[in-house]
Amino acid sequence: MRPKKHPAETRHLLADGNRKALILSSETVKQGTILIVDDSEQTRTILSGYLEGHNFEVLTAVNGREGFERALSEQPDLIVMDL
Repeated sequence: MRPKKHPAETRHLLADGNRKALILSSETVKQGTILIVDDSEQTRTILSGYLEGHNFEVLTAVNGREGFERALSEQPDLIVMDL
């Protein structure tokens, strides 16, 4: 189970007879999971920060072997890696 991060504000419209109410809540809404595989800590940190700021869940790995293992165990939606 992955920890939830950075709640996103979502809006729910409820209808009650003739009355309508707009309710704001802080549910966690994730865009998807991205695995970043890169040996550069700086690159992983910059990309992770940017993607998390846009409500993606980010996983990281420092090399191909670790990336392969995380890809199998976590099954991310997208893998970004340097060549």
